[in-house]
Amino acid sequence: MVVVFDWAVPETSEFVLPDLIHAAQLGLICPEEFRKNAVKFGGELWEAKPETPKASEEATVTRSN
Repeated sequence: MVVVFDWAVPETSEFVLPDLIHAAQLGLICPEEFRKNAVKFGGELWEAKPETPKASEEATVTRSN
C-alpha cells in the first residue's frame, strides 16, 4: 500500500477588478479594504487632492480691479 501526501497549496480564486469594485459599491467592503486589495493586485492609487477654489479666487481678483 502506498500513501501519497498532497502538499500542494490550494488554488485561489482569480482576482477580478470589476468584482472588487462592485463589492465596494455595494458596501460589502470598506474603502480602505478596497484600496489595500487594489494595490496588492497591482493598482496604483493616489490620495485625493482637495479642490482649490481657483474660480472664486479669480472672480474676487477680477472684481477688485
